[in-house]
Amino acid sequence: MSFRGDKPQQETLAVKRNTMDNGATVLDILGGDNYLGLGRSSLSGQSMSEIFLNIKEKTLAWKPDIIRLWKFPKEMKEFTIDQQKNMIAFSGSHFRLPLLLRVSDKRVEPLPESEYSAPLRFQLADFAPRDNFVWVDRCYKMAQLWAPELALSTDWCVSQGQLGGQQIVQHVDKTTWQGKTAFKDTVIDMARYKGNVDTLKIVDNDIRYKADSFIFNVAGAPEEVKQFSGISRPESWGRWSNAQLGDEVKIEYKHPLPKKFDLVITAKAYGNNASRPIPVRVGNEEQTLVLGNEVTTTTLHFDNPTDADTLVIVPPEPVSTNEGNILGHSPRKLGIGMVEIKVVEREG
Repeated sequence: MSFRGDKPQQETLAVKRNTMDNGATVLDILGGDNYLGLGRSSLSGQSMSEIFLNIKEKTLAWKPDIIRLWKFPKEMKEFTIDQQKNMIAFSGSHFRLPLLLRVSDKRVEPLPESEYSAPLRFQLADFAPRDNFVWVDRCYKMAQLWAPELALSTDWCVSQGQLGGQQIVQHVDKTTWQGKTAFKDTVIDMARYKGNVDTLKIVDNDIRYKADSFIFNVAGAPEEVKQFSGISRPESWGRWSNAQLGDEVKIEYKHPLPKKFDLVITAKAYGNNASRPIPVRVGNEEQTLVLGNEVTTTTLHFDNPTDADTLVIVPPEPVSTNEGNILGHSPRKLGIGMVEIKVVEREG
């Protein structure tokens, strides 16, 4: 749909087209060419979707030739990660992190992560069993597969290998970190491949890690948690409650909470939720939490005679905002920002 201020008229063009044609159509309206890359103007050109009925398959078949036009590197043997700039460099090219690369004998295909692309682990799940990959991302994202000791680390890590073969994970522990690719020609194990693909496709809320508290700046939850709701995606500091996903923060544990326990909450409030009483419930017992706009730690004391297994936190006035939101996503309704929640059993 386009609106022209110089031609206030309504007209419908019932032609076969695709989204690649949008730029070429606008360029044509502005007096330029009627083509742009693989796009053709819907006003004066013929769309590739009319010429090729299988345009998706055609475009994928042209992928290597399109990549060559960008003059991406043809090999990757050594690389450098700059933590201050969040960049990786190899063969004279620089790319922003995080990044996934498919490495073959004749070309290197970079697959970045953006607001409009699938997370890198979902993209990696589409790789063939023998495809060589280099994946640079936050450690916890790959730790559930190959490095459980890094499951709570938000540092950069590098993993490489083949989904059906061997994989290694390296912790980026220097400001400027040097690495080398090391792909081994190993026997492909299809059971291993399927297991890796299945794990890569686990959605964030279903990921579980070993910890004695709920750490909110990584995906998933501790193994003791059965399910949770009303909580937004992980950010570098933690996670916001989001009333668009649920009016209350609800954390259900696999087993009943202790008869007597302390609930240690490290959190902050958003907007008008600051300095207001926030109900925190376990079974029939309710305590009050008061937070400011900065992160603080509060300990609440609970008795749980009914063996309740669910913790509920109810932000009083969730605020609709795009602050810190992903471009193109609906506004979130933020209440409290959670860094960590820990259940500590009390004696007696």
